[in-house]
Amino acid sequence: MQIPERLIDSLKEIKIWIENDEEGATLAISAEGKVESSNWSNPELRYIESETPPPPGIHPFDVYEFEFFATPPQVGETYYMEPTDISAIFKWRGRDQFQNMKLIRVKSQAGIKELRVELGGAGTPLDADTNLES
Repeated sequence: MQIPERLIDSLKEIKIWIENDEEGATLAISAEGKVESSNWSNPELRYIESETPPPPGIHPFDVYEFEFFATPPQVGETYYMEPTDISAIFKWRGRDQFQNMKLIRVKSQAGIKELRVELGGAGTPLDADTNLES
């Protein structure tokens, strides 16, 4: 019996950075969380359309929301019942795709964690290496 993937248990942190190369800028979003046991596989951040209203002053189009899924151990697999760290990275190529981003949300079973970002505008050049974390 195949056990389906599901949202991870909880989220510890979100990090973002910009990678620049000769082809342009790529935004990398990393999420780290916890699951209830070892042997989880295929961690993935999935972009979704946000249904939660943004905080005051942020336009809905500037909110990028993700769900953090992974596949639990399958029937017959050996695993340990102890909290285990898990992480996933989502990469978005093309400055036009993310230059107006103001808020990143990542959803786990425990709820939603947010990271406010300011990637465009004065003092926040997209050409420089940028590292932010929650």
